[in-house]
Amino acid sequence: MQETVEGSSRLDKIARYEISLDGGYGVFLAHRHIMRQLVTGHPYQFSVKLAKRSKIEEYRNPFVGLKASWYYNFSNDVIGYAIAIMPCIDFPLNGENEKWVLSIGSGAVFIQKPFSQQYNHKNIAIGSGLNGAVNLDIKRLFHTSFGTFYLGGGLMHFSNSAFQAPNLGLNFFTLNAGISIRKGESEITTPKPKPTFEKKNHWQVMAIGSLKSVELIHRTKLGIWGLNGEYQRHFSPKGSWLMGADITYNNTLRHTMDNYEKDMDILQLGIYGGYQLNIEKLQLLSTMGVYVRNKAPELGLFYHRLSFRYSLNKHIALHAGIRSHLDVADFLETGLIYRIK
Repeated sequence: MQETVEGSSRLDKIARYEISLDGGYGVFLAHRHIMRQLVTGHPYQFSVKLAKRSKIEEYRNPFVGLKASWYYNFSNDVIGYAIAIMPCIDFPLNGENEKWVLSIGSGAVFIQKPFSQQYNHKNIAIGSGLNGAVNLDIKRLFHTSFGTFYLGGGLMHFSNSAFQAPNLGLNFFTLNAGISIRKGESEITTPKPKPTFEKKNHWQVMAIGSLKSVELIHRTKLGIWGLNGEYQRHFSPKGSWLMGADITYNNTLRHTMDNYEKDMDILQLGIYGGYQLNIEKLQLLSTMGVYVRNKAPELGLFYHRLSFRYSLNKHIALHAGIRSHLDVADFLETGLIYRIK
């Protein structure tokens, strides 16, 4: 049970551990016309999650845990079942009573029946058994003496970010219902006084690398290398605005661009801006960029990045993200960041 301090909205006692079980039923989102042949049924899912209350006071001490999910029937016999394992974090959206929660998760998923030229040529969406998974859920919680019941909806995306062709990706939406049991008493009772936040900024450089499959039959993989410079303005403990410039040497364009003639044709230059969510050592960011130089007009003018970063210390951080063009994932990039100031 949760108790509140009289005359205050702050929780006096909050549960420390949580185990959740839920199920869902939904629709397959065919974002390409050629994927409509895969829509032969409705997806349903079952998930179990183990989580522990964090000490991240800026976000009202969200639960952080590990979620295992099983999905089936979103494409009948063409794709089979999928099993996803994802670290996740639940953000309370409306104060201490936790009536609404936004859950974000990302991890790995195993697809039972990926594309195979010999055995499964109809699966034009996923070319590898092991893929990345991104999950976004919003839930309405109902607290009772027997446990916490919840209703909500979720979006799920599976992709290998063009590491193995084909890679159109899988997207689907489900309506979910579940129950969670919370036990223990957290050591967190009242927020600690914090010093006044001072707005600050810093510069950083990042080197990235990637491998991308460029054709379907032989699945040849070529490297992509890049370097960028970035400026960040930290306006609060939670968030930062950022802007930067990318230099990318994209070897895959030798095989895919319509007008390739010389090595310099595959050099791409871009500028971008975006927002970064800061969760202690973890950062989640989304950016939108525009090409200043791009000899492959089939990619379009704009590119996007959705990524995670983890700070090892005040100067060094790791980077993993997806570079995309609108709804088309281009490649998975990994990188190393050095913060100058």
